[in-house]
Amino acid sequence: MKFVNLYKDNQQNNIVNILNLPITNEVDWFQQQYCNPAIIYLQNAFKTAFDNFYTSTMAQRLALYVTYNLGLIIVYLLIWQPMLIRLNNDLWRTKTMLKMIPLKVMVKIKSIRSYLKELI
Repeated sequence: MKFVNLYKDNQQNNIVNILNLPITNEVDWFQQQYCNPAIIYLQNAFKTAFDNFYTSTMAQRLALYVTYNLGLIIVYLLIWQPMLIRLNNDLWRTKTMLKMIPLKVMVKIKSIRSYLKELI
């Protein structure tokens, strides 16, 4: 084995000489034969696993989203709409009842006066 002195700096010369050792050729061969295919295999396995995970997660999220929207529609139709209809009917009953009572009588009745003050 021949040591070379290409540079004035000893550190660079040492690096070049280390890279020229026979063991570095063996390490390079090992890397080419075993490490690179292993890295490629692991990258492909990661891509496949990530695609599977993403697909299953998206399916679960889509199912959850559809279920949530159906729940909202059911709540809207079965609870919210009947409640609004009931409130609207109560409001119209109260308005028509108040329209039938003369103003002079309304002023005299304390509960109607307090109710009107709350509304206004």
